[in-house]
Amino acid sequence: QAGRYNLKVSEGNVYDNRFDGVQVAYGKEVKLTAGYGKADPATSETKWDDGKGEYVPNYAKADEVYYAELTGKVAGLDLAAGYYDFQNIGEEEGLDDTIWTVAANYAFDKNFKLGAMYLNGDADEDDGDDDGYVVTASYKGAKASQVGSWGLVAKYYDQGAATYIDHTMNGVADDMCGFKGYSVFANYTFAKNIVGQVEWYDLEEKETDKDTQTLWAQLLFTF
Repeated sequence: QAGRYNLKVSEGNVYDNRFDGVQVAYGKEVKLTAGYGKADPATSETKWDDGKGEYVPNYAKADEVYYAELTGKVAGLDLAAGYYDFQNIGEEEGLDDTIWTVAANYAFDKNFKLGAMYLNGDADEDDGDDDGYVVTASYKGAKASQVGSWGLVAKYYDQGAATYIDHTMNGVADDMCGFKGYSVFANYTFAKNIVGQVEWYDLEEKETDKDTQTLWAQLLFTF
């Protein structure tokens, strides 16, 4: 795969946005995926700068990115490990951040799944927490082809600023210098190919006393 594509790594807890590059994958039961390119989501969100004592633009772009993921499955247990090297991040500081993750998701039955992920980052000039974790519990899930189907997802996050570049969530993690808190999702299929989802986030910044709540809703039509 080569060109411009959406790159979502480590379930989006590290990066989920536009990417210009090339990616190769090998294997089936055990799969290795590796890629190289440029992360350029063109975001203008903010982050807290301890040195300046204020919020500054957080351009979550990187001139060079190397990444590799290894995934496999043992019975009902899905295992994954990832390595991500983001170089020259941002407009002014040009920081580097190397992140690695390990994750396990276990399906107790066809409806209930529980997962956990550990993340560790090595961002230049970042004196805050350099690691973190995410715990996920999910039950069922809305299917576009099945009217009346529904699902619930709950997550708890505790991530240092060095563990993510552009988070997948619709909450405001990318505006924070590390964060902890939880989210709850509910989805429902109202009619064939019409699925609605509501998301609630309650997050607290790790480096300050900033506390935010976010309510997000969407209605997805597929054809």
